[in-house]
Amino acid sequence: MNRRSNPISRCNCDHRAPSMQEIRSVEFNHVQAERLDALGMSSASITDLIWIELFKHRTGKLIDPDGKRIAFDTHDPAAVRRYDSAVGDERRHFVKRYRTRAAHGFRNRLQERLVYPATMIFLALEVRHCRLSGRCASSGLPKRHVDPIHFDD
Repeated sequence: MNRRSNPISRCNCDHRAPSMQEIRSVEFNHVQAERLDALGMSSASITDLIWIELFKHRTGKLIDPDGKRIAFDTHDPAAVRRYDSAVGDERRHFVKRYRTRAAHGFRNRLQERLVYPATMIFLALEVRHCRLSGRCASSGLPKRHVDPIHFDD
């Protein structure tokens, strides 16, 4: 097995989701779908990427559209259900459909039940941008601290 070490930095910035009104807007979702399509990955790979970015590469806070901190390490059953259903195996279809809409455009506002999965996609893309560019995606300012870590393939 060929093992190599890849230096990967963590995102230590705090990321805030846009308002509920903005997340449900046609323009916001069109831009997000294009960003997903630009990754050139399958829907299953994008779903995995979302979890990897949010769990492995982020050390800062994530703030939901209501202004509350998103805590993945909670023992609250309702919160765990919400996170699991946001972007889990059953949401691969959501990611696929979201991407296809980039080509055809969104005609209607996003349904309220799909706001949380769209929020997770947005936050994962922001964390990825921050981590890869070395600049906070939200503010455009340099990150507070870059913590290199290594993963073995």
